Amino acid sequence: MSSAAFVTIFVMADLRLVQTTSSAAPSLPPLIARLGLHDELLLTEFEGFGMPVVGRTVAQAKQDPGLARLARDRYGIEVLIDPDTWRNQQPVSDRPKGFQKASFALDGVLNLSSRTLSASELSTYARLTLQDLTEMRATIYIAPYHLGGGPDCPIRSTDLRLLRRSANAFRSLRLNEPRPGERFPVERRLYAGIAIRPGDLLDPAARQMLVHLYAAVDVSGYLVKVVGLSEDSPLDQVTAAADFVFNLYIRARREVVLGGGKNLALAFVAAGLPAAMLGIAEGEVFHASSGGRNQGGKPIYCSALWRSVRPSTLAATLRAEILFDKNPCDCGHHKPKQLPNGQHQLKLHTLTKRLHDFRAVSEWLDAAAERQMAARVSELDVVAQEAGYSATSEAFIAVVQAAAQARRRAQRSSEYEER
Repeated sequence: MSSAAFVTIFVMADLRLVQTTSSAAPSLPPLIARLGLHDELLLTEFEGFGMPVVGRTVAQAKQDPGLARLARDRYGIEVLIDPDTWRNQQPVSDRPKGFQKASFALDGVLNLSSRTLSASELSTYARLTLQDLTEMRATIYIAPYHLGGGPDCPIRSTDLRLLRRSANAFRSLRLNEPRPGERFPVERRLYAGIAIRPGDLLDPAARQMLVHLYAAVDVSGYLVKVVGLSEDSPLDQVTAAADFVFNLYIRARREVVLGGGKNLALAFVAAGLPAAMLGIAEGEVFHASSGGRNQGGKPIYCSALWRSVRPSTLAATLRAEILFDKNPCDCGHHKPKQLPNGQHQLKLHTLTKRLHDFRAVSEWLDAAAERQMAARVSELDVVAQEAGYSATSEAFIAVVQAAAQARRRAQRSSEYEER
């Protein structure tokens, strides 16, 4: 490997933490808001309410380290930091500037398809990542991971080896323990990161093997990021992604967070997934490229439609105005029958309504999720028709159906094993 990062020698003594009495790690909120640059206002104006955990990418955390300090020291909020190590597979020019400040950022393209990592490189990669996440005040660590294929993919094989090294280092360094003198002590956790394209999940046998491989590693949970996943994805890809995510949740019996998914993330939480992590009015879909940033007008989330509308043209703006006029918004951050005006109102509106909707669907019972989703989709279709929008995607129902089927298979398997 060309980068000097993997020959860096650093002292790990600074990472060792003292043992302190603390309560068990709290449950995840249904929505983990991934706060971007200049999103400190979302913490201060909400006083942390409704956000026991916030998310950050490593690039955001490096560019704006004050937000994590504010979250931990003033409000006692947990911080999940995604190291986005998959960006080492990109050309350097395609990576965010903040990512380049990480000690694990390489100075060249990491091609794990043609060259695996040695044992020493794996150990150093894992330790550098854990070191940076510790310094950036993470309480939920994501182990280094890369965009790979199915169980036979060499990238996936390297990722699993890297995950095991990270889990061993996390335990040996006692990184789960609170910091000395911490105002809000909390048990820290290590999650596996899984980045995969939806096409690599279409084979049921490959999905089952991936679940088996990741469930076998001793971590506290998983952050699953499926490239391009949203309510606009093809139904076979949505079903495959949901089947994988819920089988992993059921088999591993650990927390699973969906990273991205746009508005379809609501369906995953409605079907019983512990949490989803989304950017607020930006970065709502996982794009494994230098693109993926919002183009044109900023999307405006409409709770009555479960959809983000984009007033990027005169016609689109008029239709969005009609939507809000017919369905007044009660977020309290802008006039009810008007669109949010400016970035400040947009961010506060989006966070308020996102938190509300994710909290509402998280209260659905698993047994009733299919019926409740069908009823909700019917309501959404009425709103869409009245405002001139297309019908609601069938993907919402496909997710809850896939989750229900995964539970039924697990129940049958359990009953068979008991005989």
